Amino acid sequence: MTETEVRADDLDFTYGSGSVLAGSAQDLLLVLCGRTLPAGSLRGDAAERFTEPVPPSR
Repeated sequence: MTETEVRADDLDFTYGSGSVLAGSAQDLLLVLCGRTLPAGSLRGDAAERFTEPVPPSR
């Protein structure tokens, strides 16, 4: 997670510097543990690196 600033929305927590990755503390912890989250779970410039793309509609 180099060059990424992690910001929790529900706690007073910020770590790192660089492209912002924001979300709930729980979701950020899942990302730090290597999980990929559903699209829309995270916000910021770095969000796409840690979320799955939205599947195309049928």
